[in-house]
Amino acid sequence: MKTTFYILLGCTRIILKLIISTKDLYKRIRKSRNQVIIVDTRSFSEYKNGHIPGAVNIDLFQLHWFDTSKRGIKDFNRQTRILLSNIGIKRETEVIFYDNVSGISAARGVWLLLYFSHKMVNMLDGGFEGWKIAGYPVEIKSNPLIHSEFKGKIDKNIISTAEEVTILIMASLKVRKNSQRSILKYQRIQRLLHIVKEDIGLLMLLWY
Repeated sequence: MKTTFYILLGCTRIILKLIISTKDLYKRIRKSRNQVIIVDTRSFSEYKNGHIPGAVNIDLFQLHWFDTSKRGIKDFNRQTRILLSNIGIKRETEVIFYDNVSGISAARGVWLLLYFSHKMVNMLDGGFEGWKIAGYPVEIKSNPLIHSEFKGKIDKNIISTAEEVTILIMASLKVRKNSQRSILKYQRIQRLLHIVKEDIGLLMLLWY
C-alpha cells in the first residue's frame, strides 16, 4: 500500500503516491528485482554495517548546490544527470530511496527524480529503522553501481520561487491567523525572504 503524498508544482498542488511501506518493498524484492533500484542515501560507514538487500549506496546528504545563477543551474543539471546515470537509472526503472528514517536524504532523492520528470520513484516509509523493526532481512556486502545513460527531461514546474512559496504559506496561515505559532512562522518567512530575495533563482525551504 502506498500513501498519498502532496507535492507542490509551482503554485499548484497535485497528488502523487511517493511513499512505499516496508511490507510492500519486501514483497517487491521477493517478486523481482528487475527494473528496481533501491538507493541507500546514508553514509557509506552506515551502509557497510547493514542495509536492505540489493541496495546501492549514494550519500545524498552531501549533495548541496548553492549557485542558483543560470550557469549554476546548468552545472547542477549536468552533474545531477551524471549522478543518476551512475546509479543506473533508466526510463523504465522504478527507484526507491531510503535513509535511517523517512528523512531529508531520501526525500532529496525523490525530488531529484521528479525534477527530471521520472515519476517511478518512492521513499521508504520509516526508512532502514522501520525495515529492521519489521524484521526484514539485512545484508552486509556492498552492491556495485551499474552505469546507464540517464536522459530525464527537466520539469521546471517542480521548482518554486520564493514568491510562490510565500503565497502558498500565507494562504495556509490565514486559516490559523490568530495562532501564536503561525505568527512565529510568518516572522521566520519574512526573515528568510529578506535574505534571499535579492538574487535567488531557486528556494529550497526546510520547514520545521
